[in-house]
Amino acid sequence: MAEHDLTVMERFLTEPRTAEPFQWFGWWDTGRWRRHWAETALITEEAGHLLVVRDDERLGFVAWRTVVSSRTTHY
Repeated sequence: MAEHDLTVMERFLTEPRTAEPFQWFGWWDTGRWRRHWAETALITEEAGHLLVVRDDERLGFVAWRTVVSSRTTHY
């Protein structure tokens, strides 16, 4: 993902039609991804975001985070 691709992710926070099929919860912290981009480029060992692309079309993104399930295990 490149910084200019953040606009794709921001659409899911600012455009109800874009996010509606995926449960749009209204406008909220629209600057969070830009802050995270500046800090980590949106990928760390604990969490990350990847852009979904077909040819030159940006379709959306996927995200993950580590969840600790016990003192010695995570998923």
